[in-house]
Amino acid sequence: MKKACYFVIAAALAGIDQFIKHIVRQVSEGQVFFSLPPLFELERATNTGAAFSLFSSGQFTVMLISALLLVLLSV
Repeated sequence: MKKACYFVIAAALAGIDQFIKHIVRQVSEGQVFFSLPPLFELERATNTGAAFSLFSSGQFTVMLISALLLVLLSV
């Protein structure tokens, strides 16, 4: 019963995540889509690299590092 509860929570969170992604895809790059002045505003931005845009021009490098780490951690 406990596992079923975790599954329902995970499925609900995944659904909410996909819904938010769908909404954000409708907004143009750089456009503010939620604002709560003077506290904050949410603006669409795209990060093509890893954390903090590291390797943004080298997507193959990120893929290679990820694959190597996956292999090393699974051994």
